[in-house]
Amino acid sequence: MPCAHSHSCQTQLQSAATTVQIPRKPDLVIPSDQQEILIPDLQVASVYPITFTVPASNHKVGNIRLTLNGLEHTYLPDVTIILSSPDNTAAYVWSGGDNGDGLVGTVSIMIGNIGPPLGINGSYIYTGQYYNPSAWNPRTLQSPAPVASNPYFSNFYGLDVGGTWNLWIEDLVGGDSGSLLSATLSIWYQ
Repeated sequence: MPCAHSHSCQTQLQSAATTVQIPRKPDLVIPSDQQEILIPDLQVASVYPITFTVPASNHKVGNIRLTLNGLEHTYLPDVTIILSSPDNTAAYVWSGGDNGDGLVGTVSIMIGNIGPPLGINGSYIYTGQYYNPSAWNPRTLQSPAPVASNPYFSNFYGLDVGGTWNLWIEDLVGGDSGSLLSATLSIWYQ
């Protein structure tokens, strides 16, 4: 419905702009160098690490999002996933969670700073957009994976964009297995 007064129209637009944020497109979208990765029971993924080759540049990370396409596992709490930057700064993508957390079918999830938390106690994960895990269980992965101290992608803010980013996946508990079709790293510059 059109506004009769320009001042009230402007106010409505301003208030709408403050409540609805449309994120700009990422500056870089980098697919993983490998695809169709197996996550065998009690082992590291069939590709360890999964790599993302990001061209050298003068840019710094302003924001980052990881998309896991076609993630499938019969019991996700067995799995730990860490993302590391070219300088080996690391953050948990997923690490354990609580009993009952699991995947509903094969899912594609985006992990960044938008959406509900990934892996809330007893929840199931559907295809969608999440922010880093609120429920995580710090675990150490097989060498040469770095040690991550927290699940915050803000660890990467201000770092150089270029170089090889790594995604480390390991199943640490017996009885289940899974796979990952592909992964994509999206980066926004500062």
